[in-house]
Amino acid sequence: MDGEEGASKLESIQLEIEQCTTIEGLRHLYGKYPNYQIDIKEGILLQKAVIEKVVSQIVPTNEIIKINKSQENGIDTSKK
Repeated sequence: MDGEEGASKLESIQLEIEQCTTIEGLRHLYGKYPNYQIDIKEGILLQKAVIEKVVSQIVPTNEIIKINKSQENGIDTSKK
């Protein structure tokens, strides 16, 4: 594999990393390309940090406050 072909492959792998949305997916990509692990390690770690940041911002369903229909728009329609 020549340098240009290797650079093209590395760009392709980097795109896969950037599109990955799970930590398990990143592990898979790292294992999938053993000949490129040194080159892709930094990209993997950066994407891992992005994924972890997004996951930490997600509010669990049980913590979401349900708005009572009678309280929508500040109008209490329950007292008619």
